[in-house]
Amino acid sequence: MLVGDGIENPANALLLSAAAGLLGTTLLLRDRRTNTPEAAALPPGATAVTPAALEARRPLLVCETDPEAVPVYGFRSPSAGTGALIVGNERRGVAHDLRAMADHTVGIPLAPGRLSSLNVAAAATVALYHVGNPLSTRPPIRRRSDRHRPALLLLAPMDHFEPGSTLRSAAAFGWSSAMVDDRHNLWFGVERGVRAEGRAAARRARNAIRLIRSAETDHHAFDEVVVVQAGGDAIPLQRTRLTGGDRQLVVLPDETLGPPTTDWVRLGTRVTFATLGLPGGSQHYRYRLAASIALSEIARQLGTVATQPAPTGKQGLGYRSQLEVTSPPALRRGFLGGTRHVLTRLASVRAPPQWVWPTAEPAEHLVHTPQRRR
Repeated sequence: MLVGDGIENPANALLLSAAAGLLGTTLLLRDRRTNTPEAAALPPGATAVTPAALEARRPLLVCETDPEAVPVYGFRSPSAGTGALIVGNERRGVAHDLRAMADHTVGIPLAPGRLSSLNVAAAATVALYHVGNPLSTRPPIRRRSDRHRPALLLLAPMDHFEPGSTLRSAAAFGWSSAMVDDRHNLWFGVERGVRAEGRAAARRARNAIRLIRSAETDHHAFDEVVVVQAGGDAIPLQRTRLTGGDRQLVVLPDETLGPPTTDWVRLGTRVTFATLGLPGGSQHYRYRLAASIALSEIARQLGTVATQPAPTGKQGLGYRSQLEVTSPPALRRGFLGGTRHVLTRLASVRAPPQWVWPTAEPAEHLVHTPQRRR
């Protein structure tokens, strides 16, 4: 069972309801502004709850960013009962009274950096998926784990909020770059309002992830491609090796309208399909939730991530004009399929980032290069 404590944003309440349905459980919401459950405004499928009523739901697990929290991966409560997982307010977390009631505090290990949290619904989905999951047991690499991080492709997102929140999760789990197949034209070259909403969902001010635009006709030369599906008959994701480094590509397709059609062979030599095994039906599917589970499983297999410490001082991105030609050996081998392209990087002063994937030689690549303001 999932409990949301003091959720302020109605959109997040709806996403929590979808998360509960996706994982085959129910949602309880506690409204901190009132002790009368009947007065609470609830999304479909949710039930109001008070702290006193939660006493009968033990064991109670609080999901927080507490450094003392036990990782959710494979966590099994020693207490009997089905229990409840509690996630907190978007800004202040779980209230002190519920923390005091909790039997255990669990947390989702994230990479060190500016983005130190996930969207509350994404965090709830990841925690519910892994807590008590006997498949979340593949030993992590731990040593030089970032060397084994696979490349990432977000395929055909159907709504601009979804890739935005997914990119927030990707950065929080340690990715520094990702490819985006924007075949529905929801991310690149969109009108200002849509762009602002998508970037806000990605937490752009603190998210330095680099985006590479990929077209559905592009060909790549990865040794292995892993396509992650929400359900269906395929290899469970936890039993799939997801630590192949830059010779492996993990594809996260948006299945809102069903699996997208694409020529998978164009992406790499060997294509494997893996499933999250989610019990919920398509009515509960949200791209950001399924994608966050997949990203968390990769991060779990990678183990401790060695990344640069978070910069100090004033937050936010600055830009400078920079033209740089990189010789072919410096390119990541998987990106251009071994062809002898020359990569040109250009960032305009404080201009919105735009990306163009190379289609002919010589190729120009317009790159968003974050720089600290001086």
